Amino acid sequence: MNMRLGFADIAFKNGRVITVNDNDEIAEALAVKDNKIVFVGPEAELNNIIDEQTEVIDLAGRTLMPGIIDSHFHPILAGLLGPELDSAMINTFYANCKSLSEMLDTLKKAVAQKAAGEWVSMMGYEPLLLPEQRHPAIEELDEIAPDNPVHCMHGGGHICMYNSKALEYLEVYSPEDAEKYPEDEVEVSGGKLTGMVRGHTHF
Repeated sequence: MNMRLGFADIAFKNGRVITVNDNDEIAEALAVKDNKIVFVGPEAELNNIIDEQTEVIDLAGRTLMPGIIDSHFHPILAGLLGPELDSAMINTFYANCKSLSEMLDTLKKAVAQKAAGEWVSMMGYEPLLLPEQRHPAIEELDEIAPDNPVHCMHGGGHICMYNSKALEYLEVYSPEDAEKYPEDEVEVSGGKLTGMVRGHTHF
């Protein structure tokens, strides 16, 4: 017969327990039983649910916080993305761009709100999911934004299409200039810049 039904298996005390509850409270102690949190609160109340078999961990002033269960997340990037035309980076998915044509039309509207020289950024498109089955071309981006640097980032984040104004920030003005970057990171095809920038170069 288990005589410890009322006692915790593991307890944490003498620290800062970040609850992330509705009031974003910070507690002093936490206890776990059967892999479930059974107590969060003042350390003075912890003695009511522990005994000599409880593993008590002294946090020594350190912080205990919920585990991060998202396997891959970029909080700063998430803060930049938005569906509005004046977003720091227009999220093409939430802006409801279902085709490359709609994406370019959104870009055109965003550029119209900017002064010359201001950046316009987009992210989130996947060429294979677009009817056109391709990336935007540098010629299309240049036509829409001759006076604004533009970059359109693939949803995976490792490929980005730049217009000529944006390439200038990399000091790339000709196919020869691409050679100062790692191979294939500033794409040249048929002796011309395509606007595609890969890997660490576009970061």
